Amino acid sequence: MKKLLAIILSLALMLSSVTVFVSADEAEPEGYLMMTFDGNGGAPGLHFTVDAALLEGKNFDLEALVFFGEDCESNGGSVYANVYPYNGSSLLNWTDYAKSTVQELGKWSKVGLAYYDPSLDGVSPDRLDLGIGFWQATGTIKIAYIKISVDGKVVFTKDFSNFTLADPDISVTYDMSAANKGTAWDVINKNSTGEQSETEHDPEIEEPDAYLWFKGEGIDEDPGISFKVPGSIIKDAPISIKALVKFSEDCTTTSNGCVYLNMYSYEQDEYGNWDYLITFIDYAKDSTVTKGKWVEVSSADVKPNLNPYDGTYGSYAGKKATPAFISLGVGFYLASGSISIASISVEQEGEEIWSVDFSDGFDINDSDDLIKVAALVNMTDDNKDVVWGVVAPTVDVSDDESTPAEESTPAEESKPVTPTTGDAGIIALAVVSVIALGGAVIVKKSK
Repeated sequence: MKKLLAIILSLALMLSSVTVFVSADEAEPEGYLMMTFDGNGGAPGLHFTVDAALLEGKNFDLEALVFFGEDCESNGGSVYANVYPYNGSSLLNWTDYAKSTVQELGKWSKVGLAYYDPSLDGVSPDRLDLGIGFWQATGTIKIAYIKISVDGKVVFTKDFSNFTLADPDISVTYDMSAANKGTAWDVINKNSTGEQSETEHDPEIEEPDAYLWFKGEGIDEDPGISFKVPGSIIKDAPISIKALVKFSEDCTTTSNGCVYLNMYSYEQDEYGNWDYLITFIDYAKDSTVTKGKWVEVSSADVKPNLNPYDGTYGSYAGKKATPAFISLGVGFYLASGSISIASISVEQEGEEIWSVDFSDGFDINDSDDLIKVAALVNMTDDNKDVVWGVVAPTVDVSDDESTPAEESTPAEESKPVTPTTGDAGIIALAVVSVIALGGAVIVKKSK
């Protein structure tokens, strides 16, 4: 089988000038990263960035030790490990050096590329994107390491035996968090003590004094809000987004739905116009965050000026563009339950450049409160304290002493149905009415 597989690979790839090697029946390594996807919820995945300066303009060899489970099934795609060379916003080349539709399932295999040329028409890459994940496929992938060599010298290596989500080489992750570690993904290390770091398990966080809450039922009228970060304060560099949030335990979704915190980046100052959408990311969802408790979530190395996706994701795919603004949304997509948000902040190059909290309350009729808002989604005076509300400290003016927080609580629990965003694709929004309001817009959604 090993020889037959090598022959098939050589014949299949000879025409593409890509030399792939495979060595099956390798011993199981001491440590590795494992990802699994059964078709429900979001598929885990991650990408790393490698500085192409390490290649010195030369061809390179790539080697990886991978395992595709016997449960891998293709729905027109594959479970994969790939490399995408870029120069600026231009994708020069690409190849899946390992995938479930080619490799022998149920066995560890040493796979890779020999003397791979990442250039195109004389243009060399400035970076390599190394991806691992699922595309129109389900199953299990395990990977122990990736290493890149030039002229026999190793210039880059990624050892997954001690992998964490804080890895500085990560450019983007999909549906991977401390909350779904052990289910959607995990790190296996036979030499590990089994102890978890504090970054893996968030300490218990007390309920904040002030926050917004939203309750969704999986319908078009579900509430939400999007805040606006001006592009003028964002440099040509990655940003980090942090938030203090709570997803209720009754959050329920369909296979493509979620209760979410997201970031959408627009080249023009037109919220909801997908023609100008540069890129997007759900940096926290009910499926990736521990439910029923307040947690601090964050997404590092977010590039609002770069769309890393391929040509199936719109005109900005693989290109850089200067954002006019980014929106930070809170809401529901084909999902139900409750979400509470206490604060959101944006950092760049180690400094906080934007933030919002609700320590002074929040009023949809107050222009000062709307300065940082891009859109109010189905939030009105009539449905306040029913599907949305605010918890905030109040001051007794009579004696100038603080009194206990004045609270509005979600209406009587209704049975979950489903909510609105998603890495699986861009939301189709029909804007029925858009009313200018202190720099914000009120958006009502319908199918």
